[in-house]
Amino acid sequence: MVCSVYYKEIKRKIKEVFPNTEKVINISEFYQKVVFKKYHEHLLQENDLYRFACNGKHTALSKWFHYFEIYDKYFKKFRNTDVIMYEIGVCKGGSMQMWQDYFGKNATIIGIDINDECHKYEKENIHIEIGSQDDRNFWKYFKEKYPRIDILLDDGGHTMEQQIITYESMFTHISDGGIYLCEDCHTSYWEKYNGGYKKDGTFIEYSKNWIDVVNENYIEGYQMKPGYNKIEKIIYYNK
Repeated sequence: MVCSVYYKEIKRKIKEVFPNTEKVINISEFYQKVVFKKYHEHLLQENDLYRFACNGKHTALSKWFHYFEIYDKYFKKFRNTDVIMYEIGVCKGGSMQMWQDYFGKNATIIGIDINDECHKYEKENIHIEIGSQDDRNFWKYFKEKYPRIDILLDDGGHTMEQQIITYESMFTHISDGGIYLCEDCHTSYWEKYNGGYKKDGTFIEYSKNWIDVVNENYIEGYQMKPGYNKIEKIIYYNK
């Protein structure tokens, strides 16, 4: 809800950002293009991912602004290496191009999507696999084809089943020192994604068990499943 006292200022700002259109934008787009730009953009001026996303020389790319700083914090150690990165959710292909630019010519980027048309975004060192992330048989095939994963980024369908099945199928396949990153965890609180606050079976509630994995050595008489004890740390961010 927008309070009417701010209506004229908001309308003026929208016209400033979109001078040649009467289009209606949703609140997230307004935040990204107006509010963030005014108050937070200076924080990302030295971020190569942010600069790439803003240069317009790529196909459509949709990421929350605060993701760029998080990406760079954890992914920068892989830059200019032969890193193998997988992202679930290709959409219009822009993020595939962003990762290739960020990691460099020796990186391999593999996108996963349910839409067969995403094959058109393939190019040198960018590969596309078609399959559903809630299909355990797909992940079995995938692991046989790709024996190494350094980074897995889940930006897929965001449902509880999809996020949990992907984790259970793929986490133990991550290289030592690698990163598993799941985006849009806020859907764990949304009914339309089968979520709810403290609801059993959400990805957030499921992931809270990983705290025990990190502290396995202090749990008397308990041994974690092989492969799951490789969690070094767990970090949560907004969204």
